[in-house]
Amino acid sequence: MEKTQVLLRMPLNLKNNISEIAKLQGLTTNALIITILNNYIKSTKA
Repeated sequence: MEKTQVLLRMPLNLKNNISEIAKLQGLTTNALIITILNNYIKSTKA
């Protein structure tokens, strides 16, 4: 099974904040970023 990673350039403080939220939710940082991006895409298509 292939592993997929989301590599984004973002300010360190933003990445740290996302990492903290992900830990609280029991997710990985990449999983939370993918979820945020998917929700953003869905909301802009509506």
